[in-house]
Amino acid sequence: QRHASRHSQNLGAYSCGLWSLFHIMSIGVMERHKAVLGERDRVSTQHAAQTLHDYIQHFFGWCEECQTYFTTMFAKCAFHHCKKFRPYSKPSQRHIPPPPQSWQEFPLWLWRVHNDVNEILLKKETQEQHGRAPTTTELESVQWPSKEDCPLCYTGRGGPSSPKRWDEEKVLKYLKKEYWPGGVQNFRFVVLDKKITHSTEDNGGSILFSKWTLLLMIIAGIGSQTMWQSWKRRRRRYILRGHHHKRF
Repeated sequence: QRHASRHSQNLGAYSCGLWSLFHIMSIGVMERHKAVLGERDRVSTQHAAQTLHDYIQHFFGWCEECQTYFTTMFAKCAFHHCKKFRPYSKPSQRHIPPPPQSWQEFPLWLWRVHNDVNEILLKKETQEQHGRAPTTTELESVQWPSKEDCPLCYTGRGGPSSPKRWDEEKVLKYLKKEYWPGGVQNFRFVVLDKKITHSTEDNGGSILFSKWTLLLMIIAGIGSQTMWQSWKRRRRRYILRGHHHKRF
């Protein structure tokens, strides 16, 4: 596997694992939203993306470059997420479930971010090592998924960075197959309330408990086996081909 960070080669596998977990979460939100009752806006694509942003902002200190990229990109509404993740045009519409296609925007947005990171890393690498910009062939080599992994994901139009290059419906199917292949199992409804503050005498403070956090933990738990099976499949392909197209 090609390393995602030049800070330390040991971070390559760790970063890849985090990306896998992020993708599992994005697909999980899309797949599980139908089981959410109560405060449905707390499991919206906008809320999920903001939760991911907050995690990277506060817990990615081991890679300041990653933190800076993600928080800056997010603040600038990169890949139009500010518009695509807004489920309601008016507060009075909050009780109305967002359209089905809106749930697909989170995993697709994260996929676009992932490819953007791949391209940025490649440009930095070729500039530092060869003093030049990457070639078209090199740019194509870091696009994910690769043509070998998902030939139907490619339309045959546009350059490596062009949106016209991708069939996003096929990309979404690939992401679901890769990170959530079994679909929703043990379907159960999850009821989300408003945040509840619990007082405790042990530490003299208070604990802010959010059932949204619990939902993410459930998704991560369900997805852990999926990630393990997905990793084994990718590892087999990596061994057979002798290279890996996903850089981060």
